[in-house]
Amino acid sequence: MFKKYLLIVLSFCFLLGMATKAEVENLEKEAKPVSTAIEGGKAFEAEETPLIKPEEEPALYRTEIKQITPNSGITTGHVIAYGHYIKPPYKLEVREDTLLFLNGLRIYPCLINLKVRAEEERKIDEKYKVADMEAISVFERQEILFDKIRTVYYEITPMEGREKAIDSILDLIKQDSIVNVVDTNRWEQNGFTLDVEYYLPGYCEPPDPPCFLSIEFRVDSSRKLSPYFKKRVKERAIDEKVRLGKDLKENKTIICTSFNQAINTYKESDFWEILEILKSKEFSLNKKLEKLFSIAAVVNGKELIYNFEPTEWPLNRKSED
Repeated sequence: MFKKYLLIVLSFCFLLGMATKAEVENLEKEAKPVSTAIEGGKAFEAEETPLIKPEEEPALYRTEIKQITPNSGITTGHVIAYGHYIKPPYKLEVREDTLLFLNGLRIYPCLINLKVRAEEERKIDEKYKVADMEAISVFERQEILFDKIRTVYYEITPMEGREKAIDSILDLIKQDSIVNVVDTNRWEQNGFTLDVEYYLPGYCEPPDPPCFLSIEFRVDSSRKLSPYFKKRVKERAIDEKVRLGKDLKENKTIICTSFNQAINTYKESDFWEILEILKSKEFSLNKKLEKLFSIAAVVNGKELIYNFEPTEWPLNRKSED
């Protein structure tokens, strides 16, 4: 049982903790206890509540979107945003230099579901109460280390660049043996992924293999940046507009989810497989989640399932011809 608790703690606490402060500050708060409304570039956070009951979970994931369908634009391809199907034609536009919108809805950087994040944090707090004290001691040391890492990254990157920030982070980690750096994937202009291994008493300790953690760092494009760094982010928004426009014209499927900042592209056939899974009355919730994961692992299946409204989606392939 303890291992299960620690797995949840480690899976969510580190990953959720890597979100930038700017991502949270940029989203306005509104007291809506059971639904999130997404309109244009704004998302609203639910007020603090106790842990939800299982039957209340759908409301946690449901969102309302207000899309603006243009009179003309790209008529091919498919777009799924925040669990909803976006009707064509599609119009992509960059606003405020760094934000990408599609049919009036912000899709890059993707908006974040703060309700689910808050719920997961409350669950983690509950798990903490029963976790082994020795493991918690090590875990808290890791939290302190990663707090320092976040501070270094978000203070140095805007002023001196990402490479300088990464080098400073690696120097900081060398001073503490609590984690071991495996790799740094410097694959994105305004972010990078840090892979580390570590041991945790009672969970992963010799002679068993160490635990592995991949941590994503990202500077949100709405953050106040130096002129140099803002130029790079602006270029990324334009690049995304070009990329997604090309994908849609090639009849591909674009998925934007509030659980992954990247916009993912899939085959046109994947869209119809996703639709068939969502329409199925035979599959259980877990079966649907399993099948959706096999097609689009980075997309949150519950966001798709709980927001699925058949009248929003095309009926079948023939209706698209």
